[in-house]
Amino acid sequence: MKAITIADFLIDNRDNLTHNRLQREVYLINEIYFRKNNKSLFKENIYKLTQGPVIKEISRKYIRYGNKPINLKINHQFNIKDEDRNFLLKMSDILKEKSNIEINELIQASTAYKKTNKGKIIDKNLLKE
Repeated sequence: MKAITIADFLIDNRDNLTHNRLQREVYLINEIYFRKNNKSLFKENIYKLTQGPVIKEISRKYIRYGNKPINLKINHQFNIKDEDRNFLLKMSDILKEKSNIEINELIQASTAYKKTNKGKIIDKNLLKE
């Protein structure tokens, strides 16, 4: 699966996601998936930047929205296995209840995020810690 597929899926199933929030949620979803399955949901690199975790492929598509909600319905037939689809929906339901502060605290508590210097790629193997 590609990171952009996860981002598009979240946008299609949620309202009022901003670009920054989308990046953070994709990061957290991948971290939880990695801990559960000992593998990443996607191959793309995640960078630790000043604004938080960033996946460049997602930025290319959605950065133009800035801090405005991405209220776009893609209505795409996503090629996602049922097990992964259910996981994404469950995680989306959990994360949508979290405030931006709570999301930021979860990211700041992440070992992988803490151990990565700004501007560098986050080592996905650290996600299991």
